[in-house]
Amino acid sequence: MTSERTAVVVGASSGMGRGLSELLLAEGWTVGVCARRRERLEELRAAHGARAVPCVLDLARPDEARAALESLLDGLGGCSLFVIAAGHTAHDPELDWELEREELAVNVLGFTAAANLAWRRFVEAGGGHLAALTTVSVGRGDPEAPAYAASKTYMSLYLRGLRRRAKESGFPITVTEVRPAFVRTELSERIRPWGMVKVPPRVTPLDEACRALRSGLSRGESVVYVPGWWGPLAWAASLLD
Repeated sequence: MTSERTAVVVGASSGMGRGLSELLLAEGWTVGVCARRRERLEELRAAHGARAVPCVLDLARPDEARAALESLLDGLGGCSLFVIAAGHTAHDPELDWELEREELAVNVLGFTAAANLAWRRFVEAGGGHLAALTTVSVGRGDPEAPAYAASKTYMSLYLRGLRRRAKESGFPITVTEVRPAFVRTELSERIRPWGMVKVPPRVTPLDEACRALRSGLSRGESVVYVPGWWGPLAWAASLLD
């Protein structure tokens, strides 16, 4: 097994990725914190010292991001937990091609570049835990953001494929899909996705969402809903499509 209390979090500059990074660092983990905004990563370094290891990358440039992650993992000596929390989302009622291309670049190509690398490293190391954030509405088309919904469903199916691969091959690799609902983050405050639904939902505070995420990861669950009570609601909603 690779480095037991070493993690990599892609998307650590804000939102649930940053919150999870801070929880892990507070527990004594060494965390490779990855994102586009160097200054945000340096804040984590200043707050937590050498255990926060910054890595500047952009999943919209998958080959460069993969090379940066390779270098980070080499420097860390591997990791036991690899979390992909970065993503791209936009309210896109006009089906703007540039927005859709950006979403697909990050959520499909960038995600796959990172997940594929993590899988290969865990196979070489003899085990590990891969997790990624999708959405509570996986599998459902979104008329206001069709590329986003489709890309998150791709992520879900890719993770499911890796989970089956681990089971059938006997590799001790845990694969977790995290399905957040409405969480109050910097990004969600800008686009306010809860304004697109007929019934205003309960918006989960970021710290509560991050604690639920950390708890689900610690249990090694296959699918984690954030918050947990969204699981039955998501199942019921899938029957209406």
